[in-house]
Amino acid sequence: MMIVAIAAIAATACGSAAPEQNFDLPTPVYPDGLVSFVVGAEDGTFETDFANAFSAAFADVASGVVSVVPEPGSNGVTAVENFGTKPNDGQWFLVINSDQTAAVATGVTDVDVTRKFQPIQTGTLEPFVFVASSGSDFSDWDDVVSAASSGSVTVGVKGPKTGAAALNAVGIADALGLTLETTPAGDPADRITTANGLGLLPLGEAFRLVKSGAGTALLVLGPDEVGSLPGVPTAVSEGSSFEGVPYLRGFSVSIRTPSFTKDNIGILLRAAKASAPYQIFIIESGLVGIEIPAGDAGLTFRSQIPEFEALAAK
Repeated sequence: MMIVAIAAIAATACGSAAPEQNFDLPTPVYPDGLVSFVVGAEDGTFETDFANAFSAAFADVASGVVSVVPEPGSNGVTAVENFGTKPNDGQWFLVINSDQTAAVATGVTDVDVTRKFQPIQTGTLEPFVFVASSGSDFSDWDDVVSAASSGSVTVGVKGPKTGAAALNAVGIADALGLTLETTPAGDPADRITTANGLGLLPLGEAFRLVKSGAGTALLVLGPDEVGSLPGVPTAVSEGSSFEGVPYLRGFSVSIRTPSFTKDNIGILLRAAKASAPYQIFIIESGLVGIEIPAGDAGLTFRSQIPEFEALAAK
């Protein structure tokens, strides 16, 4: 468990981050004590990195103290199923993601994270990216198409076949007539060192592998080129009718949280999201310039469930 105390953060911490925004912050009735962020992953993962970065920014703008609470298990489902026991005072957040909406779509759990709880902000939207290890036989996407058209190619993914990555692999394989099998691997580096040296990862993890020199980005599952991976083709540019279902990350609170508390939470979350320290995390994760839906977070996450249901039926 990580405890983050409030500290003054220098204005110079982020030279090229998003422009400063002004927010009317709530009076100090919230938070009243420790604010906990429950994340369904182990320490040292991108999921907990995201939770740590955002919670630290939240602590700064809220003048409070936060705790990141890892609850790994079942590809994020354990944290969802346990969250209903947490207090409904608005001081417990569940870090939610697309693996959890995929779990609803595929029947892994009957606890619908978009209805049982109140999604209150969409934090990131990341297209999936095929990444080949530096020692693989794949130098570009054409190599993958050639191999997967005449035989089977194994792709390393996070989680089981009911996870968001594996379902995206089904979608692109179906659209382009490829034979892709998926195998689970926890660590991003392990996902690109499968039998074929090919992995499918959300952009944040993919960008870190590419930046480190461990892998090469081959294809972005999306309609548009990604600014942090210039020159990498997209599913649409390669003739796919399947654009990919992006990986979302965000936050939920108890559905029984009082409305006035949710109003205060919303103000603080928006301020944290726009803060210079959090924008440093966005820059370092290759996520700059990706438009995130600004509407109802519940609708944004809920809209993925039928998309994953359709992929699971293929």
